[in-house]
Amino acid sequence: MKKKEYIEQIASLLAQRDWDSAVRLAGAALSEFEEEGKFYALRGYAYLRTFRNQESKEDFAEALDKGVADFENYCNYGVVLNRLKMYEQAIDAFSKALAKRKGDMGARLGLVTALRGAHSNIEAWDELNRLVGDFPGRDEVYNARGYFYEQDGDLQKALGDYDKAVSLRSDVAVYYLNRGNVRLRLFDARSAEEDYKKAAELEAGNPVAQFSLGYCLLMRQLHQEALSYFDRALEITPSYYRALVFRGLAKAMLKFFQSSLEDFEEAINLDPLGWYGYLAKAMALAELGKDEAARRAIENSKARDEPHCQSFLKTIGEGVVNWDLRIFEPLMQR
Repeated sequence: MKKKEYIEQIASLLAQRDWDSAVRLAGAALSEFEEEGKFYALRGYAYLRTFRNQESKEDFAEALDKGVADFENYCNYGVVLNRLKMYEQAIDAFSKALAKRKGDMGARLGLVTALRGAHSNIEAWDELNRLVGDFPGRDEVYNARGYFYEQDGDLQKALGDYDKAVSLRSDVAVYYLNRGNVRLRLFDARSAEEDYKKAAELEAGNPVAQFSLGYCLLMRQLHQEALSYFDRALEITPSYYRALVFRGLAKAMLKFFQSSLEDFEEAINLDPLGWYGYLAKAMALAELGKDEAARRAIENSKARDEPHCQSFLKTIGEGVVNWDLRIFEPLMQR
């Protein structure tokens, strides 16, 4: 197949949101044309849409190195750098994008997020307020401001902006996800669940939507139903730390302790600094009657000084494991 045919077919798959097929076809194209930067850019975008952020970053960087230094590639690179919390590099990427297309709303929004992440809060808010003035009827701007309010803890204002974004455009999954997160923090779990369900309907390939819906079902003690959504999230993004921890918790609630242990161990491998995986692993080991292994799972880890881990250590050997899922709720906000 010729380069042009590959590009057209990959672009068609992306338009159909068939991300996995696009990745495979781009890989086949690169096996024939490994110096063609456009194929890296296309595959990077498919990775971006399935939250395979590290792979996406590497492909966009490779595309830039091979001369695909256009507006879209700089913007996409900036988006994935923001996700990876590499904010200084994201500022550079969006600045280069804006040099090619001055005043572009999407690039300016990305830059605002990067500035906020780099702790330039005043500069970020100033630019965001200018965006609201420049684009008063655009849903993306209200969604961005809602996120800022949410980060600042002003949940009612955040909810108002997310409502506005949804009213302006009702077919964007991330708006429902963001509103669902705020509703959950406002203790309106049923409304949050409806938002997550809508997000999953709009974008079945979004692992965050699948995970978030599973989380709500788990909190309602619908463990088997929750498990199916965590499975879907991990099918889309196998290296999804939160989904691994909560899938393990759902399995533990169903008394599948050996299987849950495997999820917790995989989560620890992904984030050796996160204490949630260590605590959950120790709890599963205790359920399996392996008290000494449970103790070592915490004492020999970097989570040994975390208060919840210390509290659990005191209960090992009592014969009863208290699976209080509220301990793990902060992980939902990560």
